[in-house]
Amino acid sequence: IGLRYEYNIPQSDVHNEILGFFGPGAQSTVFPNAPLGILYPGDPGTPNRALVYPDRNNFAPRLGFAWDIFGNAKLVMRGGAGIFYDIQDGALNVQFGGQPPFGGVSNVNFNSSNLAATSNIVADPFSALGFINPFPFASQGRTGEFLTPKIPFSFVTDPYFRTPYSENFNFGFQHQLDRSTAIELAYVGSLGRKLISVTDVNPPQPAVEAAQLANGFLNEDCARALAGCVNPTTDLDTSLLDIGSLLTIQSVGHSASHEMQLTVDRRYRNGLSFRAAYTLSKTTDLTSGFHARSSGYTDPFDPRLDHALADFDATHRFVFSGSWELPVGERFKRQFMVRKAAEGWQANVITTFQTGQPFTIYSNN
Repeated sequence: IGLRYEYNIPQSDVHNEILGFFGPGAQSTVFPNAPLGILYPGDPGTPNRALVYPDRNNFAPRLGFAWDIFGNAKLVMRGGAGIFYDIQDGALNVQFGGQPPFGGVSNVNFNSSNLAATSNIVADPFSALGFINPFPFASQGRTGEFLTPKIPFSFVTDPYFRTPYSENFNFGFQHQLDRSTAIELAYVGSLGRKLISVTDVNPPQPAVEAAQLANGFLNEDCARALAGCVNPTTDLDTSLLDIGSLLTIQSVGHSASHEMQLTVDRRYRNGLSFRAAYTLSKTTDLTSGFHARSSGYTDPFDPRLDHALADFDATHRFVFSGSWELPVGERFKRQFMVRKAAEGWQANVITTFQTGQPFTIYSNN
């Protein structure tokens, strides 16, 4: 029995050059020109310089047992359970990327008329859209300045981000077949809780998109709730003024893994040792990690739609590893130099077989 306590200090920037989303209506006093909803370190209503409330209840109990059923060390029952907290994921570092008004961020979309308005859209992608080239940002003295749109896109961390953790548990039996061979059968489970996921908290609103389509056009950026567009449902030429995509790192994901593990171990005897392990498993989640194929939600309004097999799920997996000490040196017992050169050689093998992993079919329709 044991108990562990962990506390991860929320990550902050030494120059306070980060931003946070605190809901529609929040107004910054540090940067009064910031769009509504965006606050900065030092603003009233923020918890600290990290803009994330501390998570101080990370208690991790552990329990384990072993029972020698017949008292002869031939058949043993083992089990255990515990809570294990994750380290601060590297995904949290993307918020320290020189975001407005500490750096310039551009996310521009072109149409055919824009391409026709300039001879080289790559050399100058801003003039054709009526935008100001923000680069190089700092050397132009633009630090603290919001351009148009004010925040084309941004990475932020949910102010109520919690430390991800897993609930791990196992139960099984181990039987000694002979003095060098043992077999083990176990159930192993793991439940991931408060896992990191990234979602756009300022997605296009279906109702606004429907109104746009009814008027014969579609402008997804201006369908966002915090876009600040003028007449977003009726003006074909309206453009983004305030906030575009607001990618928010949250701790709302979950996962579940259930496995049956069968293992045969042979300790070194007569020059041979090996391990054969078979696993039957199923792992499901909402997203499979920040850099995974399914890192984002299909529908930010309903993450449950993405509950499915994990990207790394493999139903069947068999691994065999072995070592054989080649008995070559025994043939040259009377030839000292030859025996020294021939003895001690081993043949080792590791072989893995597993079923394929799931994949996702996408359509641009």
